[in-house]
Amino acid sequence: MNSDMYLNGVFLGNHPYGYTSFEYTLPPTALSSTGSNLLAVKVANLGKNSRWYSGSGIFRHTRLLVSPSLYLPQWGLGVTTPVITASSATVQLELNVHGVSQSRGGTVALVLTDPAGRRVASGSFETGKSAMAKTVNLTVDSPQLWSPHSPTLYSATATLQSDAQQPWHDPNFLSTSFGFRTISFDATSGFKLNGVVTKLYGGCLHHDNGPLGSKAIDRAEERRVQLLKANGYNAIRTSHNPVSPAFLDACDREGIMVMDEAFDCWEWGKNPDDYHLWFDNWWKRDIESMVLRDRNHPSVIMWSIGNEIPMRAVPAGFNLSHVLSDYVRSLDNTRAVTSAYPGVSDVADKFFAPLEVAGYNYSPDRYVSDHKRVPSRIIVGTESFPKDSFQMWDLIWQHDWVIGDFIWTSFDYIGESDIGFESQSGDTDQCSQEPFPWHISFCGDIDNAGHQKPQAYYRRVLWGVSTIELAVHEPTPPGVQETIGAWGWREERQSWNWPGSLGKNLTVNVYAKGGDMHSPLSTCTKVGIVLNNVSMGTAEVGYGTEFTASFPVPYHPGTIVATCIDAHNKVLASASLQTAGAVAGLVLSADRSQIAQTRDDLAYVTVMAVDGHGIIVPDAAVEVKFSLTQESVGEIAAVGNGNPTDISSLQATERNTWRGKAIVVLRPVGDQPGKMELTASAAGLPSVKIAVTTVSAEL
Repeated sequence: MNSDMYLNGVFLGNHPYGYTSFEYTLPPTALSSTGSNLLAVKVANLGKNSRWYSGSGIFRHTRLLVSPSLYLPQWGLGVTTPVITASSATVQLELNVHGVSQSRGGTVALVLTDPAGRRVASGSFETGKSAMAKTVNLTVDSPQLWSPHSPTLYSATATLQSDAQQPWHDPNFLSTSFGFRTISFDATSGFKLNGVVTKLYGGCLHHDNGPLGSKAIDRAEERRVQLLKANGYNAIRTSHNPVSPAFLDACDREGIMVMDEAFDCWEWGKNPDDYHLWFDNWWKRDIESMVLRDRNHPSVIMWSIGNEIPMRAVPAGFNLSHVLSDYVRSLDNTRAVTSAYPGVSDVADKFFAPLEVAGYNYSPDRYVSDHKRVPSRIIVGTESFPKDSFQMWDLIWQHDWVIGDFIWTSFDYIGESDIGFESQSGDTDQCSQEPFPWHISFCGDIDNAGHQKPQAYYRRVLWGVSTIELAVHEPTPPGVQETIGAWGWREERQSWNWPGSLGKNLTVNVYAKGGDMHSPLSTCTKVGIVLNNVSMGTAEVGYGTEFTASFPVPYHPGTIVATCIDAHNKVLASASLQTAGAVAGLVLSADRSQIAQTRDDLAYVTVMAVDGHGIIVPDAAVEVKFSLTQESVGEIAAVGNGNPTDISSLQATERNTWRGKAIVVLRPVGDQPGKMELTASAAGLPSVKIAVTTVSAEL
């Protein structure tokens, strides 16, 4: 929040909002042509200005571009696809040329290429000697459509050649990826992508990258998107600010739809030093930055002008809802505009009036009644509680005008400490700040190291990613009644290690559904539990049981197996847990064994504490020390484990495992490819090694 930039001591400008992209033109009068030049950035991240961890400093890409006097500005190339048929598509290119040429104009060459890099269309136009705007239509035959199932990307490139170009200038071109896809919203059919009714299986996501903090390294952004896709998500809400371009690039490639959100407040703040102090002077520039920068991403299907805006229920808020949404549409009228509103009541009607889609935070009780009052309203759940997941999706599956839901949250994030509380964790209050050392929200499906949490087990079954999941409720101490916070979940684990519970009944929860992904239909009709080859019983499971069955099972070490059985008594799938012995070793695994020799890439290495049979020890807390050879090739960028109370340094060479796991993030340094070898060691255990090779970034 609030940066100033200087060139050789000359003030270039101020930019208050920390989440939107911006640029400065370096004045020639301040540049030294003979000596060095100093470009300085001052960040004044002061006071209470955020409800979550924002980070501080430069945490997204910064680039220096050298352009001729007549040039193509960043975000000066807009791409839309107004007409798409099976045989051909129209690509509309909107170009801006900035600057002034002292001699004559130039020529802008336009090229479209398909996913294989083949030229599929081209064109050109002549520029004048000064700034201008130009629209050009090109035709592409047999376009391949972009969708979550097939995220096909094309490329558009504009190159300006002019007498103003000098050999030392950067190539004066703009290049952007885009996709062919159609979107539509109405209360009768809901949301359609490429003419097909599509529900949004979404999650809200803050901007931090766990152990890396707020650093938006390209691979870190991509990994989050890939993890969410693997867990059944097809949509993300960028709560509550624009994300990095690298994140949207990953959504384009992986096939994740995006609600691109602008603000957490307008003229009234939520903190004393919030963005409201700058809103009146900056909202238009910040919306323009978001929309013009992100408009070519096929993943972006909705613009959100704000989250839980404090002034949402007063006339000034109604007016700003009109003003902001109209301005967004003036920049891009190809997508829907929405805003997230908590505790929806009839008062929200005026706020929602100018929006194509109404965002409901925690208001599923209004879905049916509001449809009766306002039949034309299209509703999306912009936030919901994890423990209400079945109730939310029951409403979504049954009602066309409810187009999906964004769970709060998909990932744990730093800040809003432990709002996902559960009483056995020693927590006391779901809304205020929890006692130190709690520092993570702990309400996500995935922890901030990238590992699934209990609510993810259920969601994977509910959304059809997994046929069956098995989890055990942690024993409740005598005299203690479990309390689960609004954003919390039962304290359950995928573990069959429960010392001190021998012979005592434990609650074993089985989630089972079967059927197709993202379908409410179930093929599993009952589940069975077997402990050490002895049946513990069967139970019906299906829509009426919320795809859940619970069993009291007396604890005895060994193996517990749950099976999913269909109407013909056929076993469709099974899940099992096995008692682990004492920690006997460490196991390392890398998400990729080969990465690019660039600071934009990373390797995530998971370390697991295992017993003598290679079974992960689910309650192991082992201090693991790490060392890296070939430090000229790479470095340990961060360590983590997902533990919301572990406050040890994230930029260290050691980490305790939490629930048997920890991660190490490796990052290339320099430009010479090679091999990084990571060694992990712990007291009393043999050391283990893993190698990650780097290759030239151009390959």
